[in-house]
Amino acid sequence: MSSQPIQLTSARSGTDLVINWTGGQGPFTLQRRADLNASTAWQDVGGAISGNTVTVNNAFTGLQGYYRIKGQ
Repeated sequence: MSSQPIQLTSARSGTDLVINWTGGQGPFTLQRRADLNASTAWQDVGGAISGNTVTVNNAFTGLQGYYRIKGQ
């Protein structure tokens, strides 16, 4: 069974980042890395996500980062 590609939307809510997506096949994993340099590995943030939304608390109070959702 083929699933649709994951398409993300994101919004700021105070100091939090809210990420929503459609497509893909769960469970999903939120991943982060500090920059887009190919030598920097993606790191899992939290555990498996069964829905299609996740909130990154205090995302705008720390260091810069890039996020992605990884499906199964």
